[in-house]
Amino acid sequence: MNTDHLILTAETRTFIAARIEELLTTKERNKTWLSKQSGIPLTTLERKLSGDADFTLPELARVARALDSEPHALIPPLFFPAAEPVAA
Repeated sequence: MNTDHLILTAETRTFIAARIEELLTTKERNKTWLSKQSGIPLTTLERKLSGDADFTLPELARVARALDSEPHALIPPLFFPAAEPVAA
């Protein structure tokens, strides 16, 4: 089974797109630059950022690398386990 592509909810797609757009703005970069740096064709990147298609895990890793970020910074917190309480 190929696990590179997971079907995401609209809410998750929106979160990922917003984080990428936020990082692009912070880094003063644009989608054309990100397309070149990540190797994702511009039309594909735009489709994914508009929520019409899902990013694959390798694509998220390439986007994060291009934006000098970590892949986990692009995905919603619900994908991470809750922190265990520290015993006193």
